[in-house]
Amino acid sequence: MDMIHELYSRQDLERLEKKTKHAGRAAALIAAATLTVCVLLCCLANRHTAPTLEKTVTGLSILGGWTVIYLYHHLVKELRWELGHAKMLLEGERSTLEGVIEVSKERMRIRGSIRFFPLTLIEGDERHRSKVIAARAETLRAENGNRLRLYVVNGYVAAYERL
Repeated sequence: MDMIHELYSRQDLERLEKKTKHAGRAAALIAAATLTVCVLLCCLANRHTAPTLEKTVTGLSILGGWTVIYLYHHLVKELRWELGHAKMLLEGERSTLEGVIEVSKERMRIRGSIRFFPLTLIEGDERHRSKVIAARAETLRAENGNRLRLYVVNGYVAAYERL
């Protein structure tokens, strides 16, 4: 029997909370900076500079807006979803499964939620399906083919122990 390997710890949860907070602040800062520069450029406009500044403000608004949209959809939301699942894994009620594991190579996603890798646990003739969060899949992928005891919360692997 080996020790129990937790996929998320309280320190990981704190780091995720900080990353989520910083990513949200970065997106808000970019939006505020874009708006401030656009307002300042509009204040500098006169008859002669208006056509040039109009193009500049339009380009800056498009660039800043798409940057914020990209950051929000590809960073902030992903971090929030992972944070929510990490809290669930740490606080949820665990069930145990034992057997040989096979982690799929194909990453999947539940719409509006996190990415994960399907995992099959083979115990004799029985096959149990579970999921491992994509951010933590490499630790379990190294255990492919080994006999493990999995600690599962709502279908997601929270921890494992090598048998």
